[in-house]
Amino acid sequence: MTRARSLGIWLPLALLTACGTGRVSTISDSGSPGPSPTPTPWPTFAYVVAYSTGEARTVLQTYVVDDATGAWNLAGSAAEPIDSVAFDPQGRFLFAALRDPHACGHGTCGWVAKVAAYRIDPATGVLTRTGAGDLAQTLASKIATDPSSRLLYFIDRDHGYVHVFEIDASTGSIGREIFSDHQTAWGLDTSPVAVDPLGRFVYYSGGDGLVGYQVRVETGTLRPMGYVGTDGYPAVHPSGRYLYVAERDAAVVATYGIEGGSGSLLPRGEVSTLSRAGPLVVHPSGRLLYVVNESDILEYRLDVAGTPDGLGGAPTLIGVVASGATADPYRKLAMDPAGRFLYVAHRGVVGYAIDTATGGLRSLGTVSPETPSWMGLVTRSAP
Repeated sequence: MTRARSLGIWLPLALLTACGTGRVSTISDSGSPGPSPTPTPWPTFAYVVAYSTGEARTVLQTYVVDDATGAWNLAGSAAEPIDSVAFDPQGRFLFAALRDPHACGHGTCGWVAKVAAYRIDPATGVLTRTGAGDLAQTLASKIATDPSSRLLYFIDRDHGYVHVFEIDASTGSIGREIFSDHQTAWGLDTSPVAVDPLGRFVYYSGGDGLVGYQVRVETGTLRPMGYVGTDGYPAVHPSGRYLYVAERDAAVVATYGIEGGSGSLLPRGEVSTLSRAGPLVVHPSGRLLYVVNESDILEYRLDVAGTPDGLGGAPTLIGVVASGATADPYRKLAMDPAGRFLYVAHRGVVGYAIDTATGGLRSLGTVSPETPSWMGLVTRSAP
């Protein structure tokens, strides 16, 4: 594996050439980005995976988000043995990697064995299962979808494999596996899979650093691009021009420019997160970035000087919001798709209204008493 860690430059592999309605929600068993998205006629839903004491060990909760206040209204809950979750970009389907309590290996039971697809009712948030695809068994996983809703990426954290599955665009059902590759042992357990909004590259934390793949759009197969930097939480700018990585132990956010043709990553500098870094999220306008550290929420402006499209660039710290956490860099962070509200999980989920002009945050108080293992928000963007 080729690395250029001292320079912080991604050297690709081949010759070093070419990243509340009040209705109860149930789960049934039938079978180029830039400004903030235009508001849609559909409501926004928040989904939370919370721990439970039942056989499933987790419950999937559905909340309806109040568009005016950002408050969450619980619409329902169902026991599901969920390990990780992803949405399709159009907000029509939710995908969940499911544990099987009877699937065992290496002396441990509860391995991930399937990915289930659920259709999201655009008016109520009700989930209806449309099918499930079998997986190679693993103790832990991460999943993500591509921008076309055609591909599902499954990262086997225990064995270091990345798998690509087809998605049926009409039903959301998981189809055949079209690619598999062994890259490395998994790095940060809580780090997400970051997919380029243009569908060209996939990034995830991989033990020896950030792993990258270039997507062959015609076939859905992947080409390894190597490693860069250290383990962290990656996020791609909405323009697809920049990659931001919150490096936990280094306590910095590293900025890389993405070379659109080859996927090479060009270092653009680092900015401190004041203490160990946790997850980060880029505002859909491309002009703001938020990171949680061990105790606070950090607000950054993304400098626009010198960039061709007026977007992206290196972060500049513009504010610190005390969130009440104590030495916890593993908190969850999520934003609604329109960029109006930010949510942070620590002994419950606390909401914040975003001032899009200044980047400032105004606390909305606790919107859920749960401390989730995963949370995400979705708004339908297509019929």
